[in-house]
Amino acid sequence: MVVIAGAYSFTGYAKLLHAGPAWVTSGNLRWVLYASSDAQAHPNVAALFVADRPWLAHLFAAGTLAVELGFPLVLWRPRLAWLFVPAVVALHTGIWVAMRLDYYPMAATVLIVFVDWPALVSGRLPSGPFPGGSRSGRRGRPGGSRSPAPGRAALR
Repeated sequence: MVVIAGAYSFTGYAKLLHAGPAWVTSGNLRWVLYASSDAQAHPNVAALFVADRPWLAHLFAAGTLAVELGFPLVLWRPRLAWLFVPAVVALHTGIWVAMRLDYYPMAATVLIVFVDWPALVSGRLPSGPFPGGSRSGRRGRPGGSRSPAPGRAALR
Protein backbone atom coordinates (compact mmCIF):
# COMPACT_ATOMS: atom_id res chain seq x y z
CA MET A 1 0.00 0.00 0.00
CA VAL A 2 2.82 2.36 0.89
CA VAL A 3 4.60 1.73 -2.41
CA ILE A 4 1.47 2.43 -4.46
CA ALA A 5 0.61 5.56 -2.49
CA GLY A 6 4.23 6.68 -2.83
CA ALA A 7 4.19 6.17 -6.58
CA TYR A 8 1.26 8.54 -6.97
CA SER A 9 2.56 11.01 -4.41
CA PHE A 10 6.04 11.22 -5.93
CA THR A 11 4.53 11.66 -9.40
CA GLY A 12 2.62 14.70 -8.17
CA TYR A 13 5.65 15.94 -6.26
CA ALA A 14 7.80 15.67 -9.41
CA LYS A 15 5.30 17.81 -11.30
CA LEU A 16 5.52 20.49 -8.61
CA LEU A 17 9.30 20.20 -8.31
CA HIS A 18 9.98 20.63 -12.03
CA ALA A 19 7.15 22.91 -13.12
CA GLY A 20 5.64 24.30 -9.92
CA PRO A 21 2.07 25.56 -9.94
CA ALA A 22 2.55 26.34 -13.63
CA TRP A 23 1.97 22.63 -14.30
CA VAL A 24 -1.69 23.44 -13.66
CA THR A 25 -1.92 27.06 -14.80
CA SER A 26 0.16 26.90 -17.99
CA GLY A 27 -0.71 25.27 -21.28
CA ASN A 28 1.38 22.19 -20.48
CA LEU A 29 -1.46 19.66 -20.51
CA ARG A 30 -3.00 21.26 -23.59
CA TRP A 31 0.21 20.88 -25.58
CA VAL A 32 0.67 17.30 -24.40
CA LEU A 33 -2.84 16.52 -25.61
CA TYR A 34 -2.28 18.25 -28.96
CA ALA A 35 1.01 16.37 -29.46
CA SER A 36 -0.59 13.08 -28.48
CA SER A 37 -3.44 13.60 -30.93
CA ASP A 38 -1.00 14.51 -33.70
CA ALA A 39 1.02 11.34 -33.05
CA GLN A 40 -2.01 9.09 -33.57
CA ALA A 41 -3.17 7.83 -36.96
CA HIS A 42 -6.43 9.80 -36.67
CA PRO A 43 -7.05 12.96 -34.66
CA ASN A 44 -8.14 12.09 -31.12
CA VAL A 45 -11.46 13.85 -30.59
CA ALA A 46 -11.34 13.53 -26.79
CA ALA A 47 -7.83 14.98 -26.53
CA LEU A 48 -8.70 17.84 -28.87
CA PHE A 49 -11.94 18.55 -26.98
CA VAL A 50 -10.02 19.09 -23.73
CA ALA A 51 -7.05 20.84 -25.34
CA ASP A 52 -9.30 23.32 -27.18
CA ARG A 53 -10.80 24.44 -23.86
CA PRO A 54 -8.07 25.90 -21.63
CA TRP A 55 -10.31 26.01 -18.55
CA LEU A 56 -11.05 22.28 -18.92
CA ALA A 57 -7.38 21.41 -19.37
CA HIS A 58 -6.54 23.42 -16.23
CA LEU A 59 -9.34 21.66 -14.35
CA PHE A 60 -8.05 18.23 -15.37
CA ALA A 61 -4.47 19.22 -14.52
CA ALA A 62 -5.53 20.44 -11.06
CA GLY A 63 -7.57 17.29 -10.50
CA THR A 64 -4.66 15.10 -11.51
CA LEU A 65 -2.34 16.89 -9.12
CA ALA A 66 -4.89 16.70 -6.29
CA VAL A 67 -5.37 12.95 -6.78
CA GLU A 68 -1.64 12.26 -6.98
CA LEU A 69 -0.65 14.37 -3.99
CA GLY A 70 -3.69 13.38 -1.93
CA PHE A 71 -3.57 9.63 -2.52
CA PRO A 72 -1.33 8.89 0.51
CA LEU A 73 -4.16 10.11 2.76
CA VAL A 74 -5.74 6.71 2.16
CA LEU A 75 -2.98 5.18 4.30
CA TRP A 76 -4.15 7.18 7.34
CA ARG A 77 -7.85 7.34 6.51
CA PRO A 78 -8.78 4.11 4.68
CA ARG A 79 -12.35 5.34 4.17
CA LEU A 80 -10.96 7.87 1.71
CA ALA A 81 -10.34 4.94 -0.63
CA TRP A 82 -13.97 5.35 -1.73
CA LEU A 83 -12.92 8.77 -3.09
CA PHE A 84 -9.39 8.13 -4.33
CA VAL A 85 -9.78 4.67 -5.90
CA PRO A 86 -12.48 5.79 -8.39
CA ALA A 87 -10.47 8.97 -9.00
CA VAL A 88 -7.38 6.94 -9.93
CA VAL A 89 -9.42 4.69 -12.23
CA ALA A 90 -10.92 7.79 -13.86
CA LEU A 91 -7.45 9.33 -14.18
CA HIS A 92 -6.04 6.30 -15.97
CA THR A 93 -9.15 5.94 -18.13
CA GLY A 94 -8.82 9.57 -19.17
CA ILE A 95 -5.16 9.07 -20.02
CA TRP A 96 -6.05 6.08 -22.19
CA VAL A 97 -8.93 7.88 -23.93
CA ALA A 98 -6.94 11.05 -24.61
CA MET A 99 -3.46 9.67 -25.25
CA ARG A 100 -3.86 5.92 -25.77
CA LEU A 101 -1.31 5.27 -23.01
CA ASP A 102 -2.13 2.02 -21.22
CA TYR A 103 -1.72 2.42 -17.47
CA TYR A 104 -4.43 -0.09 -16.64
CA PRO A 105 -2.01 -2.30 -14.65
CA MET A 106 -1.59 0.61 -12.22
CA ALA A 107 -5.35 1.14 -11.99
CA ALA A 108 -5.89 -2.61 -11.49
CA THR A 109 -3.25 -2.68 -8.76
CA VAL A 110 -5.00 0.14 -6.93
CA LEU A 111 -8.33 -1.70 -7.24
CA ILE A 112 -6.90 -4.98 -5.98
CA VAL A 113 -4.98 -3.50 -3.06
CA PHE A 114 -7.18 -0.66 -1.81
CA VAL A 115 -10.71 -2.05 -2.18
CA ASP A 116 -12.03 -3.96 0.83
CA TRP A 117 -13.24 -6.87 -1.31
CA PRO A 118 -14.67 -9.05 1.50
CA ALA A 119 -16.84 -6.14 2.66
CA LEU A 120 -17.89 -5.34 -0.89
CA VAL A 121 -18.81 -8.94 -1.71
CA SER A 122 -20.76 -9.45 1.52
CA GLY A 123 -22.63 -6.19 0.99
CA ARG A 124 -21.48 -4.62 4.24
CA LEU A 125 -19.24 -1.66 4.82
CA PRO A 126 -16.69 -1.59 7.62
CA SER A 127 -18.02 0.10 10.76
CA GLY A 128 -14.72 1.81 11.50
CA PRO A 129 -11.66 3.08 9.71
CA PHE A 130 -10.10 -0.39 9.66
CA PRO A 131 -11.44 -3.39 7.71
CA GLY A 132 -13.54 -5.63 9.93
CA GLY A 133 -14.59 -3.07 12.51
CA SER A 134 -13.59 -0.13 14.60
CA ARG A 135 -10.14 0.49 16.00
CA SER A 136 -11.20 -0.59 19.50
CA GLY A 137 -12.90 -3.77 18.30
CA ARG A 138 -16.21 -2.72 19.90
CA ARG A 139 -18.19 -2.89 16.63
CA GLY A 140 -20.73 -0.43 18.03
CA ARG A 141 -22.23 -2.85 20.57
CA PRO A 142 -23.12 -1.57 24.06
CA GLY A 143 -20.64 -2.61 26.72
CA GLY A 144 -17.84 -3.24 24.22
CA SER A 145 -18.90 -6.75 23.22
CA ARG A 146 -16.17 -8.39 21.20
CA SER A 147 -18.27 -11.08 19.57
CA PRO A 148 -17.19 -12.02 16.06
CA ALA A 149 -18.60 -10.25 13.04
CA PRO A 150 -21.32 -12.10 11.13
CA GLY A 151 -19.80 -14.80 8.99
CA ARG A 152 -16.61 -15.02 11.02
CA ALA A 153 -17.96 -17.48 13.61
CA ALA A 154 -17.47 -20.36 11.16
CA LEU A 155 -13.77 -19.52 10.91
CA ARG A 156 -13.14 -20.08 14.64
